[in-house]
Amino acid sequence: MSRHAVAWHRLPRRERGVTMIEVLITIVVVATGLLGVAGMQILGMRATNDAHQQTLATQLAQDIMERVRTNRVGADGGFYSSITLTTSSTITDPDCVANICTAAELAAHDQAQWIEMIKPTTGAPILPETTVQLQCCTAGNFTILLQWGPGGAHTLSSEFRL
Repeated sequence: MSRHAVAWHRLPRRERGVTMIEVLITIVVVATGLLGVAGMQILGMRATNDAHQQTLATQLAQDIMERVRTNRVGADGGFYSSITLTTSSTITDPDCVANICTAAELAAHDQAQWIEMIKPTTGAPILPETTVQLQCCTAGNFTILLQWGPGGAHTLSSEFRL
């Protein structure tokens, strides 16, 4: 035994090591800290998911605006004037990619494409439980209302003019 080492039996009782109470308190403090870190991680993941869904909704609204502006004859003819699409909507696509279509057929094609975006035949929908409403007011002003999530928990409203 070296001369610097202190014999265990010679130490006062207070200095012999940590007690069970000290170990338990340390475990409780560390566990509380780890639960706090996990909670913050969950909140961060939720915020990221919400931001991603908002971005997808904005892109879908932008796509709707572009399609209506592209089919000006169909917009002026009222083919986009009052549309409500949900994940249970069905529309026959006239396939305007392979065929020459009228303004009304192009509007139906656009609606079929929107349904495919909110309820794809393969894969998961881009937004859960989506409802798209497109309303035309006076003088070529349109309002897009997108709702998604359980019970329409999230909403995006946008207005545009032809």
